[in-house]
Amino acid sequence: MRSTQAGLTLVEVMVASVVFAMIMAGTTTALRTFASTYQRLQLETQRTTEIREVERFLREALTDAVSGDGWFIGSQSTLSWVAPIDRVGGAAGLQHLRIVESNGQLVLSFAPLGVAGREPAWGQQVPDFPLIHDLQQFELSYQPQPLAAWQSEMRLGTEDQRAAIPWAVSLQIQSHDLAWPPLVVHLQQHVEQM
Repeated sequence: MRSTQAGLTLVEVMVASVVFAMIMAGTTTALRTFASTYQRLQLETQRTTEIREVERFLREALTDAVSGDGWFIGSQSTLSWVAPIDRVGGAAGLQHLRIVESNGQLVLSFAPLGVAGREPAWGQQVPDFPLIHDLQQFELSYQPQPLAAWQSEMRLGTEDQRAAIPWAVSLQIQSHDLAWPPLVVHLQQHVEQM
């Protein structure tokens, strides 16, 4: 008498184990790829948010620049100006602002509006704030009047108050191996007088 037992042979078990292992390897690879893609997407989202926030702040703060004796001083790598600030830390009202590259960062400094002819007290009320990390290139240029050639420096006098600030400022920025779109800001004082 022969007993009939239903079951799997050793070969069938080995084939099933190999198929299961291949499915698990494929699933693991897919999950790793997903995690890597998710991390890259998060990093790119952070960089895009940084670009948008820095661009918005600089555009607003530069647009509202106020003319005055020595209030707007710009070179190819540093810019300081006076503008009204709603509230940043302990700073509010008319403030000196300065952006400069320092140790691979674009640093924003504030100083209260002080006595003319004196160096502003940078960082007295609000500590310096890094706007951009991993800064690789930062270059400023200035257009004193409409259709005028762009210049690498701007220090205007008070003879003509309209000329105490430039018509436009251009910022070229590169960070995280990414060249930002050029940021060209037309200053409100000139736009209102057109």
